[in-house]
Amino acid sequence: MPKLSLLRKVASHPKVDPELLSALSLLEEKSLLRLISQNPNTPPDVLERLSSSEDEGLRIHAASHPKCPEDALRRQANDPSPRVRRAVAENPRKVNEILKLLSQDPDAEVRARVAEHAYPELLVKLTSDESVKVRKAIASNKNTPLDSLILLSKDPSAEVRAAVAANPSAGGLLEVLAEDDEIVRIAVASNERIPESVQEKLVRDTSSYVLETLAKNPSVKPEILSVLARHDSEWVRRGVASNRKAPKGLLMDLAKDPSENVRLALASNPSSPPEVLRTLAESGGERIKTAVASNRSAPEGLLRSLSEDGSKEVILALAENPNCPQDVLLRLAREGDPEIKAAAARNQNAPPEVFDELVKSRNQYLMMIAAADPRTRKETLRMIALNGSPDVKDALLLNPKVSLDVIKELLEEPTPLLKVRMALDPRTSPAVLGELSREEDEDIRVAVALNPSTPLDVLLELSKDREELVRRVALSRIFSK
Repeated sequence: MPKLSLLRKVASHPKVDPELLSALSLLEEKSLLRLISQNPNTPPDVLERLSSSEDEGLRIHAASHPKCPEDALRRQANDPSPRVRRAVAENPRKVNEILKLLSQDPDAEVRARVAEHAYPELLVKLTSDESVKVRKAIASNKNTPLDSLILLSKDPSAEVRAAVAANPSAGGLLEVLAEDDEIVRIAVASNERIPESVQEKLVRDTSSYVLETLAKNPSVKPEILSVLARHDSEWVRRGVASNRKAPKGLLMDLAKDPSENVRLALASNPSSPPEVLRTLAESGGERIKTAVASNRSAPEGLLRSLSEDGSKEVILALAENPNCPQDVLLRLAREGDPEIKAAAARNQNAPPEVFDELVKSRNQYLMMIAAADPRTRKETLRMIALNGSPDVKDALLLNPKVSLDVIKELLEEPTPLLKVRMALDPRTSPAVLGELSREEDEDIRVAVALNPSTPLDVLLELSKDREELVRRVALSRIFSK
């Protein structure tokens, strides 16, 4: 029996052509089908077939897939497995008719998932559902009509009332809910549409959890934040320090706070003024410097200064910061250890020269990163094709700017995975398919047998193959011609 390891790599590949997935699905091999059912390129007709599988896992993946046909989703809405029906309810293709059917499902989890996506009329019908999970989902839905939210604000479950309190459509209900249980008041404090009158009520709350949540809320007015910034609890002050809408003067005052946790929150806040970040980086320890190095608002001069720091954690944070200067990223790619080099390469601001450094390192993992990245220059890709291991060369298939034809041009000898891709590709010439049918690796021969362009004489030879699966696929293709 073939190992199918190469075919599994093809089935899981994010760039694989839909027709190749269709061909692989004909093998009816469960591990392959699992990968195919989750591949974003799987065509609707294959998903239609998988939606009727006896395997529950395959039906779940098909029901979750955004390309699953509506007819298949309608059928799966009546699937005996609640896990499949839940997947249908979560499918991004929201079909009102299907949601209406699932709103009457005996499984509360299914109804709860419907409630997360349902249209207003259906939400009203579900408002009185017996399940707390369902009512909580309705209370959280921003499309839930106000009449339903009013009803749910008096729900016996504090979890449901808290979900109403966090809903941006709760409006005037927040005044009453601000006097409810602690879990509800915390939710009120988190609501970004919280009225000033409710802010003034909650700032006197005895719960530090409520006050900390209020301090983090970007809609809270400066006068309230000023009161919270002087609170005895460092966690409440930390909440103010992390608030992206806190006034500049307040953030500058908090830079002198005795609590490292407060200063750490300040170092991470993208709204912290440059002078605050500079002060924190000069006086803080490794944790604070790391937070500053990660901050997207840190000025370029400060980032350059931090690039000389002796801490690996600080340098890693800097390498991952999208605003790190390109010349600094290049230096880190040249001088850093493999982890730092990889972080510099993953940075969206990395220049092409960074990937040259990865290839020069001869580290196979780093070369794979360079092979798959669209910013890598063609000359560098040639070096990969000459010096990389088979796994590194296979990573070229992940590069969105490198076509299969370019890869064939770059490689003197195709890797086994590339041979499988060629063997499955209907555009491959009959002569090449004939050569591939004589490969030692049985996965390649199976792929040739699956190819709709494989000539009859090649299929006849494969029908006598030593591997039973190769023979079976070849015979099936012969009789279908």
